[in-house]
Amino acid sequence: MSTRRDSRLTFARWRSTYRTEAVADGCNELRRHLEYLDIDLAPQDLLAGTEMLLAAAVAYQTLDGRASGDFLRQQKYRLTGSELPCYCLTFLLGFGAVGRILTDHEFTGLDFADLYGHSWQQFRTVGYQQVWIARLDGEVIGSAEMESMDRLIRSDLYFDYTEDEVYMDLSLTDLDDSACLSVQDRMD
Repeated sequence: MSTRRDSRLTFARWRSTYRTEAVADGCNELRRHLEYLDIDLAPQDLLAGTEMLLAAAVAYQTLDGRASGDFLRQQKYRLTGSELPCYCLTFLLGFGAVGRILTDHEFTGLDFADLYGHSWQQFRTVGYQQVWIARLDGEVIGSAEMESMDRLIRSDLYFDYTEDEVYMDLSLTDLDDSACLSVQDRMD
């Protein structure tokens, strides 16, 4: 089976399971997540945004010739349990929606640059403005962890863009277990 066909089937199975769990729960897990980050959107918006965001992430993995099965298996509906990866990244997409991706310490399976340049054609916009990065275990993000995250994200973004094209800032939030990434085009 080709990587492309395999990715489509794996994504379809993930989406069906995720959506079924969300509907059965009345989207309460998504509502709780939005409230924690103080984002004033309906949980159904997070559900739809997550599906679109993950479809884009999987498409870029497929274009790079990588399988998406392990990445999609990390994308759990519930943010509890022992098998969760380290971080929940909540992307503020360019059309006011949000989507979330669960990932490990290395941000495996994510390409910040590709997602920043992704065209959301139906909304006539591109990319994301901010990403909240929250530890799923609730532990405090320390300075060494911030430096590691900053290095990984900069390396990814500045592989595709120059510092003259894109500005990025990673800073802690009022929540001890969360940081916020801001990315924007330079208009100089």
